[in-house]
Amino acid sequence: MKSSRKSAKAALISVCLLVLAGCGNRGLPEIKPEVMANKHAVYLVTSGKIKEDQTKISEVLERWHQDNQLVFNWKQNADSWSDEIAKEIEAKPYDYVYVMGDSLLDGAAKQAEAVKKTKFILLQNKPNGSLTNAVPEKADNVQIVEMNQQNIDNQMESWVKLHNKLGDSIIWLTVKDKPIPKEWNISNESDRVVYLDTDDKWLDRVKQQVTKYRPNWVVLYAGADETKSSKLKALNLPLIDTSSSFSAEMKWDAVLDNQLGKMNQEFRPGIQSYTEQEFSQLKFDKN
Repeated sequence: MKSSRKSAKAALISVCLLVLAGCGNRGLPEIKPEVMANKHAVYLVTSGKIKEDQTKISEVLERWHQDNQLVFNWKQNADSWSDEIAKEIEAKPYDYVYVMGDSLLDGAAKQAEAVKKTKFILLQNKPNGSLTNAVPEKADNVQIVEMNQQNIDNQMESWVKLHNKLGDSIIWLTVKDKPIPKEWNISNESDRVVYLDTDDKWLDRVKQQVTKYRPNWVVLYAGADETKSSKLKALNLPLIDTSSSFSAEMKWDAVLDNQLGKMNQEFRPGIQSYTEQEFSQLKFDKN
């Protein structure tokens, strides 16, 4: 079985090199046949929402090929996980499938169940995404890379420092088991923090504090389910929901560079976190 897979991979690599040569890529390194079967083959899928990063991604892929004789197939500007993508992955013995773009991740997670020998690396750029629940617990060929709570808190701290310096007024919404760090609430006024889990009068308290302080920002740090979120949004507040109001400005070239180094390490399925070198900021938006 391993022999047939190596033969198939060698055939894939040969085809990819012919395609690259036909596209005018000159100066490609000569790859000896006996080492071809041991080189990694990668399928990369990127959504149209990261068009501005395509030049940098292309440069990384070319470095992968030039320096490591790694071969790749890159599907760009994919709006959804299509049958075409699924068939291409199933038809060739790819070692890794990398997926960039939150709209593609659910489809990729489902396909990973059918292509067990290929490792899927799903790269989220939406903090607290719902993808985790879509991946079976025993999916040993799937790795999800996401923002962890420490990433979020670090970026939130920078945001808080900026707006405190500007003199902005902030009201915080949270629950008792997730208190607001003291250094964030520099006014030290306890009523600027509204707890959503003390009783059913939480919405009245939010209205009272908004009337009292007329805040520039109302930050929902934790504790709101869909019903509570809807009630808060109906108030037309300058609301920031830290579970959904921001997205990461990713450095996809840095992400891919780090992934290259991991190819020769033991694959670690499950949840992994971005390093702070892999994104420049989390962008917060009013709801």
